[in-house]
Amino acid sequence: MAPLIRRDLSGEKPQMYEGPLRPLVQKLLRNGKSLFAIVTLLTVLLIALLADVIAPYHYNEQNLGRRLQPPSSRHLFGTDALGRDVFSRVLYGARMTLFLGVTITFFTSLIGITLGLISGYAGGIIDLVVRKVMDVLWAFPIIVLALGLAALLGPSTENLILVLSVLLWIPFARVVRAKVLVIKELPFVKYARAIGMNPVRLIFRHIFPNVLSDIIVLFVLTIPDAMMSSAALSFLGLGVQPPTPEWGAIISDGRPYLFTAPWISAFPGLFLLLVALSFNLLGDVLTDILNPRVGR
Repeated sequence: MAPLIRRDLSGEKPQMYEGPLRPLVQKLLRNGKSLFAIVTLLTVLLIALLADVIAPYHYNEQNLGRRLQPPSSRHLFGTDALGRDVFSRVLYGARMTLFLGVTITFFTSLIGITLGLISGYAGGIIDLVVRKVMDVLWAFPIIVLALGLAALLGPSTENLILVLSVLLWIPFARVVRAKVLVIKELPFVKYARAIGMNPVRLIFRHIFPNVLSDIIVLFVLTIPDAMMSSAALSFLGLGVQPPTPEWGAIISDGRPYLFTAPWISAFPGLFLLLVALSFNLLGDVLTDILNPRVGR
C-alpha cells in the first residue's frame, strides 16, 4: 500500500503523513521507565515465541539422575524434583503465562467495556442493575470468588480463563461508565441524539473514541493482574495442569523444596515479578501521556 502523503499547495516537496501513533511511540521511547518496560516485554515475548529454539531441553524431559541439581553450566537454573531443566521450563512457561494474561484481559475488557457503554448511555433500570452487580462482586475479594468458581468448575486452562474473565471486568465497566456519563451530556452528543442518530452508531462514532485512551491504559494495567491471578490459581492447583509449564505452576512445584532447592521457585518468580513490573511501568507512563490530568 502506498504511504499517505500530505499535499502542499505552496509547491514545496510533499511530506510523509505521520499517523497518530507516531508521537505516542516517540514519547514512550524517550521515557526511561517505558523504554525499560518495552525492551523487557519484547525480550520476554521473543523468548516465548522462540522457546522451541532457545530451550536446551524439552520442558517435560525428565532425568531422575539429575534431580534437584543447583544452577550450573549444564542447567542454568538448576533442575527440579523430576530432573527437568528449570531454565527450559521457565522459557516455555513464558508462553503460557503471557497467553493467559493477554487472553483473560481481552475477554475481561470486552465484558467490561460493553456493560460500561450500555449502563452509562442507557441509564435507568439497566444502569441500576449493572451497578448493583458490580457492587456485589466488588464487596468480595476477587481471589476468594475465583477460588470458589475454579473449584466448582474444575481445574483446567479453559475454566481458569472463564473464571477470571467473569470476575475481573469491574474496573473496565466502572471507568467506561463514568466517562460515558460525562460525554453523553456534551453538546455534540446531544446534537447527534437530537437529529435521530442510531444509538449504536452514536456510541461507537462519538462516545467510544473519547473513552479509548482510558481503555488502553486500563488494558495494559490489567494484564499483570490477570497474570498474577492466573499464577495464584495455578499455584494452588486450580489453573494450568501439569505437565504444561506456567510460572505459577512451576513456583508451586518448588514449594516443597524452598529450603533445599530454592531455585525451582525463585527463577519463575523473578520472571513473573519482572514482567508484572514492566507492564505497570508502561501503564504509568501511558497514563501520564494519554491522561495527563490523571497522571498528575
